Amino acid sequence: MTATFWHRLAFWLARPGWPGWVGAALLAAALALAAFELPEQQARLAQVRATPASAVLRPPAPPPSPLAGLLTERDEVKVLGVLFRAAHDAGLQLDQGAYRVTRQRHGRIAVLAITLPLTGSDPAVRGFLADILAATPGLALESLVLRRPDIATTDLTADVHLALFLKVNR
Repeated sequence: MTATFWHRLAFWLARPGWPGWVGAALLAAALALAAFELPEQQARLAQVRATPASAVLRPPAPPPSPLAGLLTERDEVKVLGVLFRAAHDAGLQLDQGAYRVTRQRHGRIAVLAITLPLTGSDPAVRGFLADILAATPGLALESLVLRRPDIATTDLTADVHLALFLKVNR
């Protein structure tokens, strides 16, 4: 090989510059990736094509009924007893409560609106609410109004409005 060959080779190698070499490196990487990945992709495609359409297009299972976990209207008194017991266990003073049942004419759900005026400490009220909401299915907190008559007192007055969703017995 002569010196002229080496000069021409150096000229042709330097001619593309760095953009050409980056492009050549990316092209080589793409070819290597295609060589290693292509057989695996073809095997996956053959497996999908071999799967019958009925197995792929299976309809989803129906969702569970939202009424399945609700208590019935017969459980009203039990729930009220649980609420009063939980308030007593939390150290809250519960003088009286207001209760109202709302039934829809053709519906399958009745709503028991419960209003409880409580007196006690803030952690006791929050613990009471956390306990009853976790323990009673279908019970929802509609509103909570906290009042502290004086900044120096530790006890507060809480007006708790709850809604208990019940299944209608028919």
